[in-house]
Amino acid sequence: MQSPAGTYPREDGGWRAFWAEGSDPAYSVIALELLVQLGVFPKEKLQARLRPFCS
Repeated sequence: MQSPAGTYPREDGGWRAFWAEGSDPAYSVIALELLVQLGVFPKEKLQARLRPFCS
């Protein structure tokens, strides 16, 4: 079974498509959105983890 959007986690915390050389912010966002929509990752937990990086 493939992981969401054909991606998998990278050492830098990002996600990438299996054909890409490095992490891709767009695929990272798609993967996180899918995990939240499926209820795998709670939205509140994601917001708390991302808040320090938002201006």
